[in-house]
Parts: sequence; structure tokens; C-alpha cells
Amino acid sequence: MTLDGGTLPDIYRKRILGPLGMSQTEPVITLDSRDRTAKNYAAFQNDHTFSRFGRLCEAPAIISSDGAGCIASTPRDMGLYVQMIARHGEGPKSRLLNEDSFNLFSKAHIPAEEFGPTASYGYGIAVDTLDGHKILRHTGGMISFASAMHVDVDEGVGAFASINAMQGYRPNPVAQFAIQLMRAHCEKKNFPAAPQIQPATFVENAGDFAGTYHSADGRSLEFAAEPNRLVLKHKGQSVALEAEGDGAFIAPHPDFSRFPLLFARTDSKDPKSQVVELGWGNDWFVKAEYKGPKTFDTPKEWAAYLGHYRNENNWVGSVRITSRKGQLLADGATLLEHDSGARFRMRGDEADTEWIEFHDIVDGQSQRIKLSGEDLWRVLAP
Repeated sequence: MTLDGGTLPDIYRKRILGPLGMSQTEPVITLDSRDRTAKNYAAFQNDHTFSRFGRLCEAPAIISSDGAGCIASTPRDMGLYVQMIARHGEGPKSRLLNEDSFNLFSKAHIPAEEFGPTASYGYGIAVDTLDGHKILRHTGGMISFASAMHVDVDEGVGAFASINAMQGYRPNPVAQFAIQLMRAHCEKKNFPAAPQIQPATFVENAGDFAGTYHSADGRSLEFAAEPNRLVLKHKGQSVALEAEGDGAFIAPHPDFSRFPLLFARTDSKDPKSQVVELGWGNDWFVKAEYKGPKTFDTPKEWAAYLGHYRNENNWVGSVRITSRKGQLLADGATLLEHDSGARFRMRGDEADTEWIEFHDIVDGQSQRIKLSGEDLWRVLAP
């Protein structure tokens, strides 16, 4: 903005939208353009886990003027943008990027494992390979939209896909299959078969998690392995669990929708070791085969931090602070590592830099937390 001497919308129009003819694209999202956007949907209960076919409701309107996620566009206009990338930076009338700039944009600079084992990051885009061709791709997610773009820069074809419901899904398989179809057409080859999408309940190693787990207060949870499924036996029902990663599951049942079910093995570094533990929120269950400690010391002052905190900003939402095995967790899943005083580091992964700090202790309860610069306030909801 300093270099161009204009606002972000002006820069987008001058440098990208105008030269590419993207006349129906808005460089910021405002309520003025809401009647032109697709009706969009979000989770009905946005403070719970969300199953693949969970209940949706129409999403609230938002205003977004930040550089990330502030574009509202049409399929035609996004097609023009995809064409520019497929043509290595060349627009319909002139080059948007010169060859040197495009080469820097599309060069693999650092690994990007979050996109896949073969992906790297260029300048703001993932660089990957597909069927021996160089692919530029990326995804995007808003409050209630999710998109994916794949461009085969070797063949000169690309695809953009977007959905109007935020369900934790990016339409990568759709965009990828589209460029494979276009490539086959260009090469006059037979079309490939459509990719098979596994059901959310597919669990290849369901037997690892089956069995009965007991809590210290006498409660128990029973899980059974069925062909490629893991089910929770609860109140006479068989609730098929949805896999969220190794050992993490969502139970689409109101009694278990608040937190994920997290199983643990005897050796966290050995994926073949026996599963003997289960955590859900504040609750901890073990199998009879569990041989580790069963009591844990928790600093007394941490009791003030437990509870449900919320900010009605749609980007922030809710966080529930729980305690299990002498440790604090966010939403029953992300470990909070004590830093100093009332500050904790979030350890969702090794590179996590987020932190939570607890404030305003009243009657033995923290009334406010600071999370990534945002304030969330204690609410009485469970």
C-alpha cells in the first residue's frame, strides 16, 4: 500500500482485476455486495465438533477487508485468473507478471508438508507434481466458503472449485480431477475414473481401538470394530465414529458432540503399539491393559482457568479449557504448556506459536482469556 500509494481495493483493481478483465469481482467483502453472493451456510452449533453431515444454518453476513480472504468473485472471473497462471503470467492483453517474476512465483522454495508430502511453497502458492506435471495449487477458507485451485502449468489447463458451506472440507479432489480430465482431452486419451471418496466413517484399523475403557469414577465406554468402521455402543445405539486423524474421532451423537474422542497408545511414537487410553474433554478412560500412572498432580490455581470462553466474532468463536492427566487442554485436544504466570503455549504441533493467557480472577474463576490477541469472555454455557 505504501509503494502503490493506494488502498488495498485500489491495488487489486489496478494490478489484477482490471488487467485480467475480472469486472464482476469485488476486492473487499462488504454488505453492499451481499445480494450478489451465493447464500452461504455454517455449522448450526459452532462451539461443538462438526460431523460430515452435521446440521447447517445460514451464515451471518461479514465484512472482510484484510488481504487474506477479502475477495468475492464469480466462476467466470476466477476462470480468467486461472488462465493467467496457466499462461505463465500472461493476461488477455499483456503480461501480468514477467517471466522472471513468474518463475520466482512458481519455484519451489521451502517444503509445504501441510499440502502433501511432495508439495513446496512458491511465493504464496503451493508447488507440486501430479502425474509427472508441475502443478500450482492452493486452497482458501472463509466463515462459510471453501475453495480450491489447481493449475497444470506444463499442460496449460486449470480448474477452480468453491463450495458455499464451511465443513472443514476443501474441494481439492474436484479441482484435481478436472485438470486430469482436461489433460486427457488435450492428449486425446481415455478419461480417468473419478476418484473414490471414502465415507467419513471409514476406519481401516478399527480393531486397534475396540474394547471397553473405564474411568476412575466407575463409568465405562465400549467400542466395537465392524468392517472398516468403529462404533460406540451408547444407550442401545451403535454410533459410527468419524475419523479425524490417527486416534482422533468425532461421535455424531449429542452426548459426545462437544469434544473429539482422543485415543492414545502405550508408545505415542509407535503407531503399532497397543491403544490403552481415551480422553474426552475432562474425562479420562483406560483399558485394563493400561500400566501407567493413574493419579496426577495439577496446580491448584489452574482450577480457576477451567470453563467455556467465547467471543462473538465469527473468526474467534469458543474455546473450552479442560484438564486431563494433570494438563490443561484447549477444547479437550490441544495441549497447553505452561510458560509463566497465567500464560500457556498451545502445542497443537511443534511449530505452533499461539498462546493463551488467563485474566480477571473473580470468585476463583478467570473471567477472560487472551488468545492470539483476541479477548474471549467466560460464559455460563457448559
